Amino acid sequence: MRMKMMVLALLMTQAGHAAVTDVASNGFTLVQSAEIAAPPDKIYAALIQPSRWWSSDHTFSGNAANLSLDARAGGCFCETLPGGGSVQHLAVV
Repeated sequence: MRMKMMVLALLMTQAGHAAVTDVASNGFTLVQSAEIAAPPDKIYAALIQPSRWWSSDHTFSGNAANLSLDARAGGCFCETLPGGGSVQHLAVV
């Protein structure tokens, strides 16, 4: 299943807002936003390192260090599995 997701919130210290903006039989679009008191370059650098903010409990491998994010249109938010193989969690749009 292909899912589209735009994540604008990271390391939130304040309440944010999320909304499902599109639903189809093959996926959905979720938009989440929040104000973060940090420079944009620091936020972006943290955002593209999902192992810093994604819970290992929500991975197939049990280890968030196996996650990667190719931060370009069409890029993959992927997980490498022990013993070979991988999972595409999201496609960057």
